[in-house]
Amino acid sequence: MNKDFDKELKEMASKSKVRESDKLKESVSKTCKNLKRKKKPVRKWIATVAASIACVLALGICFPTYAENIPVIKQAINFLNGRFELDGYESNSTEVIYSVKAGEYTVNIEDVYYDGIEISVFYNITGENPLDKSSKYWLDADIEFDESILVGVELGGGSGDGALINDNTYAGMATFYLDPYNGGVIPEVFDAMLYINNIKRINVNKDSNPTSVVVESEPMVLALDSSNIIINEYAINKEIAFEDVKININSAKKSPTGLFLNRPGITTMPVNHNLDYILWDSKKGELESIANHFEEDGTLTMQYRLPSEDGDVSIIPYVNSAYEGFDIASYRTENHLLENGKKYDFGDYGTTEIRDIVHEGNETLMKVRTTGYQSRAYFHLISDKEYSYFKPAYEKDKKVLGILDMEVTYVFDKLDPNESYYIRVPVDDEKTDFKVLTDDIIKLELN
Repeated sequence: MNKDFDKELKEMASKSKVRESDKLKESVSKTCKNLKRKKKPVRKWIATVAASIACVLALGICFPTYAENIPVIKQAINFLNGRFELDGYESNSTEVIYSVKAGEYTVNIEDVYYDGIEISVFYNITGENPLDKSSKYWLDADIEFDESILVGVELGGGSGDGALINDNTYAGMATFYLDPYNGGVIPEVFDAMLYINNIKRINVNKDSNPTSVVVESEPMVLALDSSNIIINEYAINKEIAFEDVKININSAKKSPTGLFLNRPGITTMPVNHNLDYILWDSKKGELESIANHFEEDGTLTMQYRLPSEDGDVSIIPYVNSAYEGFDIASYRTENHLLENGKKYDFGDYGTTEIRDIVHEGNETLMKVRTTGYQSRAYFHLISDKEYSYFKPAYEKDKKVLGILDMEVTYVFDKLDPNESYYIRVPVDDEKTDFKVLTDDIIKLELN
């Protein structure tokens, strides 16, 4: 170990461009002072260096006791941004270092994003042996805070995604949300503890239960400051309507990582149809809806991925006679055998055209053009062998050809060229319809 390690860390901290608030300094200072005198519980503590590194980054000091345990920092956040278009997180997240061993796995927390609503934790999981390419490795984690100090705020939901960086490393993202109630106010500086309970592994190509590995570790100290996060607000005040059903879009907010639309709840329930909309970006295609919550005034706020910088964002309203949605168990595969060069017509639900299939190394690349509803549906394949289904590992070379008109190259783990695969599509085409209300498309002014 380099004897000058502490000195180097101090120099790094002093040169840091991060400017933290006085509240954050005070919070981190208290955490640092408590490090040496804190008694460890009965549980077996493995390792944690998050608090000491927080002190280094925020205050320019270091503790030699923890320095020797600091792992090598990976760049999961950069990898996931390139793979899943998670724009905005890289430049607005706080670097942290936390590492814990659990069985054959090692969990490394690298970055945490906080904007006053969303908390996203970026991590990597490394294995002593190669990881399963068909599996996701998710963190089962909890965030706890002092409810006697932070009154009227609760932690809502949780989501995440991830992918393999290499054979032995998985990069992941775990997201949580803060919801105020009874007049509660979300703090600019959020102090809490992150508890990692389990690593859950689930095979995404099979309907199987996840396997878990218990993580026994000291909780990670969180002292997150959102004072530098800029939230822009926009008045929308637009309405989409079909017969007796209306949806009003009141306003929009844009954070560094997402777009939020606020609307009243639907008071008139549709009888024979569903009225909804797709948020469409002229450069990215559909902006994925990733979370929603009800405000205290009863309105609904929907969160979407961040729009492109130079594209147009529009609300594409549509009606669908199947109000209750599709029954996941009632998908069909008849007459939809996957064939290179074939175009499939699904009536009101659009078309799917297989433009090219190429097997390269350990991957199968499939260039697909879709129109209509098929441009916003997940592209999955089904095998008639044990009725397993296959999701693309990721997408690339995405092109928006028009409204609900896309060309995307889907990358699968290598498919067996000797096996039959089928395109997974909704059932009951003759009983349902999908119609875009082209005259009611709303272009959002977000500049």
